[in-house]
Amino acid sequence: VFLFISLFLLKNYGIKLAGNVFSLGITILLLVSMNILKSDITALYKFTQGFYTILALISVGVLFSSRKVIILNGSMALITTIRIFYFAIEQKPELIDIYKAGIFNHTVALLIVTVVSYYAVVFAENAINAATNDAEINKNQNRKLIQVFSVIRDTSKTLEQLSIDIRELSITLSSSSSQQASNVEEISATIEEMTSSII
Repeated sequence: VFLFISLFLLKNYGIKLAGNVFSLGITILLLVSMNILKSDITALYKFTQGFYTILALISVGVLFSSRKVIILNGSMALITTIRIFYFAIEQKPELIDIYKAGIFNHTVALLIVTVVSYYAVVFAENAINAATNDAEINKNQNRKLIQVFSVIRDTSKTLEQLSIDIRELSITLSSSSSQQASNVEEISATIEEMTSSII
C-alpha cells in the first residue's frame, strides 16, 4: 500500500514527498509490528530481528528521506527500543544484564546510523544545491552569450548594409565625376570654338 501511495506521490508531487512518505510509512509499519508485545514472543527476538531491520531501514532512508524524517524515524525507533527493553525486563527479569547490553548496543548503533544518515543527506542536499547553482550560472552565461551573438549578428548586418550603401554612393559619385568631367570637356571645347571664332 505504501509503495503504491509513494508511486502516486512520486508521479504527481515529486521524489522528495514520495520518498519521505515511503520511508516514514515503512518505518511506522515495522515499529507497529515490533510494538505488538505478547508474552509468547520473547523480547530477545524483538531485540535481534526488529532492531537490525530498523537500522537497515534508517540506512536506506538516506536515498529517499529528508533530514527531518531521518530524525523522526530514529526517534521512533529509540522509543520502541526503550519500550521493548521494559517489556523484556518484566518478561524475564533474570536476563536484565543481557537486556541492558542489548539496549545499550542498539541505542549506540541507532544513534550512529541516524547521525551518519543525517549528515549523508546534508551532504547530498549541499551537492544538489551546488549543482543547481552551477546550472543556473551556466544558464545565465549561455543567455548572455546568446545576447552577445545577437548583437554581433545585428552589427554585422548593419555593417553589411553600410558597405552596400557606401559602394552605391561611390558608384554614384564616380558616375557624377565622369559626368562633370564630360561637362568640363564640353565647356572647354565650346570655349576653344568661341576663342577661335573671336580670333
